[in-house]
Amino acid sequence: MLKSCFVLFTTIFIFSLPALTADQKSFDGVWQTTYGRMRLVNLKADQIEGVYAYQTLSQIKGSVNKNKITFTYTETNAKGEGWFVLADDGLSFEGEWRQSGLDKWTKWSGKKITASPGINWLIVLEAGWENSLEQKEMSFGDMLKTFFAHNQYVSVRHRYFSDEKTFIRWLNEVIFIPEPVVVTVAAHGMPDGVPVNERTIGAKTIANNLAYATSVKLLHFSSCLIMKENFGKEIIKNLNSKTKFPVSGYKTTVDWIASAVFEFMYFDLILNRDLDVKSASSTVTKLMPFGDSKQISGSPFKSMDFDILLPSVR
Repeated sequence: MLKSCFVLFTTIFIFSLPALTADQKSFDGVWQTTYGRMRLVNLKADQIEGVYAYQTLSQIKGSVNKNKITFTYTETNAKGEGWFVLADDGLSFEGEWRQSGLDKWTKWSGKKITASPGINWLIVLEAGWENSLEQKEMSFGDMLKTFFAHNQYVSVRHRYFSDEKTFIRWLNEVIFIPEPVVVTVAAHGMPDGVPVNERTIGAKTIANNLAYATSVKLLHFSSCLIMKENFGKEIIKNLNSKTKFPVSGYKTTVDWIASAVFEFMYFDLILNRDLDVKSASSTVTKLMPFGDSKQISGSPFKSMDFDILLPSVR
């Protein structure tokens, strides 16, 4: 049986920020705020961008004077202005906002969410494999949850998507995880993207919806054919300067069993044995050479032509 490719959603905003000295605290990070979780990313010395989980898509743009951000925001049905002041310890902020045309100011505060030491996340976003009632149910995510169940330092989350909207929704939630994250998309794949519900989810959509997911250390496609052409390169090309992560997958059609065993080892090397992604990718192909591009004489498994693109390795 063959196996193929797969991706979540949230809300977006942007700030401008002067250079921070080494002893200053930063707005960069994940926050629990009055209006849901927020991720701020310090892209440049004078710019911060981010997303927050309120409505579908919310944008903020602003400037900073010392520890204060003054911003404008745009939401689905409203826009306005506001400000945040960072606490001396850098772990909280207080502020206010008001809608355009109104005089009333409303409080908006937040507390920084710090990463739990030693914890890694594995996020499995899976589409249905079955095409008829004759086929038995399959779930790669359930297999991975069972495989890592013994390890208290690996948090596995498994979510299904049935269309582009649900795919984006789950992908965006990755943004709000402060710990290191491996994301795997388990679905049928094609050279130009992830086909689901008569649509193809392309590279730009995936990159845009992981734009502020700076905790991601790997995006892997547990899918056929996804790395055959330029799909992986296009994802990396459309990421911003701060959010850069490796992308991996297969250039050919792959056997379900072979790819599952290969990925158990691949993910274990990264999440459990603390290998960086580059080292893990080279090690797993040495241990399981059927993952490489060269066919092994006498092997019951066809070569899977595993490939990885490394813009930067965390």
